[in-house]
Amino acid sequence: MRPTPSRAVAATCNHVYSNTSVDLFDSICDLAALQDTAKACDLCRLLLEALERRKFKPPGRANLRTDAAHVGLADGPNLLSLYRTFGKMWSICHCYTSLLTHADPDIPVPEGAQLGLTQLFNPSTPEFFALLKEWIRVCDSDHDQCQRDNVTLTMPTRLIEVGKQLRLVDTRNIEPSRYVALSHCWGHLQEHEKFCTYKRNITQRKAGIQFDALPRTFRDAVIVARGISMDYIWIDSLCIIQDDEADWQSEASKMEQVFSAAYLTIGASSARSSLQGFLADRRPRSVVEVPSDTSGAIYACMDIDDFHEDVELSPLNSRGWVLQERALSRRTVFFTSSQVYWECGAGIHCETLARLKK
Repeated sequence: MRPTPSRAVAATCNHVYSNTSVDLFDSICDLAALQDTAKACDLCRLLLEALERRKFKPPGRANLRTDAAHVGLADGPNLLSLYRTFGKMWSICHCYTSLLTHADPDIPVPEGAQLGLTQLFNPSTPEFFALLKEWIRVCDSDHDQCQRDNVTLTMPTRLIEVGKQLRLVDTRNIEPSRYVALSHCWGHLQEHEKFCTYKRNITQRKAGIQFDALPRTFRDAVIVARGISMDYIWIDSLCIIQDDEADWQSEASKMEQVFSAAYLTIGASSARSSLQGFLADRRPRSVVEVPSDTSGAIYACMDIDDFHEDVELSPLNSRGWVLQERALSRRTVFFTSSQVYWECGAGIHCETLARLKK
């Protein structure tokens, strides 16, 4: 993913970035100066946009900090992300597994500098799913704390088959298989808007389900399951018979097993209901090239790595059941309005390729 900067930083602003020093902005920033159209460059305007996003508005001053990876508020959140690129083209797998290295060992890299994606992949594309698969592969191969015995041998009573056809299946009739689970908000729906399994339609659900008949959140979950080469998904409203009290009580008591045994959990963080979906294209970030005295390029863009805001405070986290679903899941991919986050026992990764500390 080659970034396409809006323009290089204007020389009149005298921004400097080198291997030995970082000098992008004064530690005390006059917000009014950032609005001076005669002097302010694209980088200044990007910083002003980031400050306004954090509720800082002119007139006023902001205390800033700058390191090799970010520009942020002193003792506060990051405002801009700084990414480095090098001459060689990188594949997603190579870039992700080499975040702490660089393409040419002869090029010195400032401590803390980061490789990353200034522009995210569109959801549902092969490149997007390549990243999801790489997160899974690394977790499977490198994370001892994420391994669970016999997780692929325990299945819920029913699953939705998404491979050869789309239908509800009784797991006693299929070979032990991996499955993904969906964690989502039902939302405040009218009765006719709910897409559920009832005693009156369970035979029909087992015969087949029309993809276009599914609510958008369910369609998106099926797309993700197929994109990471999974054949089965568990969705509560379809895999539990909603008007059968005995079945509901029996299946509700197995929630611990359902989420702990799932190969992966899909967290529809941004969807307020099953009608909304979570695979919408994200708004592209503005990208500005920063002057550098190295042979590599440096790009600045709006920092969007905010797990607390995007996940912890999301519509999904307002559900009472979600604490259990998240705590019991082996690993979860959270789909938010800004980007996708991966969470497992080893930590949190962002779609931008940044890694966050818990």
